Amino acid sequence: MFDRVILLSEGYTIFNSKPSLVKDHFRQFGLKMSKFANPADKMSNIAAQPWSELREGITLADLVAAVRTPIPKYNK
Repeated sequence: MFDRVILLSEGYTIFNSKPSLVKDHFRQFGLKMSKFANPADKMSNIAAQPWSELREGITLADLVAAVRTPIPKYNK
């Protein structure tokens, strides 16, 4: 299992956190997921075409601004 998901769109980070937080994060932008929807498919669609899955008027800049957690440096 993954402990972190980093989702990029046009070279910008639009999500960087725990996989369990993906749905809640994108719900604030109008994401609707049916009970049997595949979250990976939704995230792929959001990264490629944010307007296809999110509330009208949401821009890439809105998604980038919502990312508050910087990628930590991992020590080897």
